[in-house]
Amino acid sequence: MLANIKGFWKVCRYGDLYMVLAALAAQSINISVGFCQGFSAVLLPQYSLEYPSISYEQSSWIASLGVISNPIGALLGGMMVDAVGRRLLLQSIVLPNLIGWLVIAFSETYVFLCIGRFITGFTIGMFCFVLN
Repeated sequence: MLANIKGFWKVCRYGDLYMVLAALAAQSINISVGFCQGFSAVLLPQYSLEYPSISYEQSSWIASLGVISNPIGALLGGMMVDAVGRRLLLQSIVLPNLIGWLVIAFSETYVFLCIGRFITGFTIGMFCFVLN
């Protein structure tokens, strides 16, 4: 245990911890991609219990809107990356992604849930294009 603590402080002393934290911050975008793609698997069973009037067609739209908007975001991201650069584009995508998640979190109707899913899918398409 003591050796692990000494090793940790050795990493902190040489500044490697800051590089690790910077790498984790940069890769946190990938976590958001996973959240967006897998969210409907968690959402739909709970949403169906809370709102039993939801139809099969509506639930399929909720699940697919995050994926349908990905190519649109990737196309727009491809055009914007040449104009503003990768770093600025990644920084500017964070706010719309946050807005999309807030719309999902505070949605009380099916329409707002679909809008939030579309926004998050769109921004994830931009993320994936810029990162690759």
